[in-house]
Amino acid sequence: MIIGGRYLTFTTLYGLKVYWLMGALLGAAAFVLFALQAGAFYSALAGASVEIIAGTVLYVQFRKQRGKNEAAIPASHTSGL
Repeated sequence: MIIGGRYLTFTTLYGLKVYWLMGALLGAAAFVLFALQAGAFYSALAGASVEIIAGTVLYVQFRKQRGKNEAAIPASHTSGL
């Protein structure tokens, strides 16, 4: 729950709505794991899985956006770099 709450703070700081989803997923996972009385291993596995998947999705989105921005710059503006 603590890690999920951290992502809700990130929504305010960075303005990315995906952090609401990550916070909700981590909070829901914590609730389910608590109800099932899951051990520490499964709790860590669930949290790490959510963060790895979300991190991968964010990275792919970043790379796509960066590629679009670079394609929009005329070649004459990049020749001196």
